[in-house]
Amino acid sequence: IQCSVQQDGTLGCWGYTGYGIQNEPTGLFADVSVGQQHACGLRPSGVVQCWGYNAYSLHSEPTGPFEQIESGYNNSCAIDALGAVTCWGQTSYSAHIAPSDAFDQVSLGYALGCGIQSADQGLQCWGYSGLGLHTEPTGTFVDVATGYSHACAINTAGSLECWGNNANGQATPPSGSDYVDVSAGEYHSCAIRTDGLSVCWGKDNYGQTTPL
Repeated sequence: IQCSVQQDGTLGCWGYTGYGIQNEPTGLFADVSVGQQHACGLRPSGVVQCWGYNAYSLHSEPTGPFEQIESGYNNSCAIDALGAVTCWGQTSYSAHIAPSDAFDQVSLGYALGCGIQSADQGLQCWGYSGLGLHTEPTGTFVDVATGYSHACAINTAGSLECWGNNANGQATPPSGSDYVDVSAGEYHSCAIRTDGLSVCWGKDNYGQTTPL
C-alpha cells in the first residue's frame, strides 16, 4: 500500500485494498506514513488519525499535538514539538515503549524502532534486540531507516552504515560519502546520492535492488 498527501492537502492511497486501508479519511493532512496494513496521517493541527488494520490497538491514537508521524509493521510513533516520542500498537519486545530522550527522527521496523537523538545526533534503538539490532553504530547521523530486521543510517560525513540481519546483504551498504537519503524495505535498502542517482542493495527477488 502507498499513500501520499496530494497538492490540495487531501490523502490518496493505492495498492493493497485489504482492511479498508484505501478508505482514507477525508479532510486536510500535513503528513502520512504507511505500515504493513495500516496507515496514520497527521493533520495540520497536529492530530493523528489512523485507518486500516486495527489489531494491537493501532487505531488508539495518542492525544497530540505532534509534528512527525511514523508507521511500522504493527506499530506507529509520533514526535511532538519537544522531540518526545509516543508509540502505540504491538507490544512484543516492548516495541511500544520509546526511550524518554528527545529525537529528531524515528523509523520503525518489525517490533523495532530506531531514532536520531536530538542531544547528540547519535542513534538509539528499542524493541526487538536480536540479530545485533541494538548494536547501533556510534557517531553522529542525519538520517535513519529501519527494515524488517535491519537498519541503515547516513552519518554526518555522508556515508552509509547498516546493522542487524545481513542474510541477504541488506546490512552491507555500498561505499561512498555522498548519500543524502536512505530507505529500508523488508530485506533490502536504497539510498539517494547528492547527484540524485539511487543505489540499492540486499534481496533482489523482484528486482528491488535494480533502480530504474
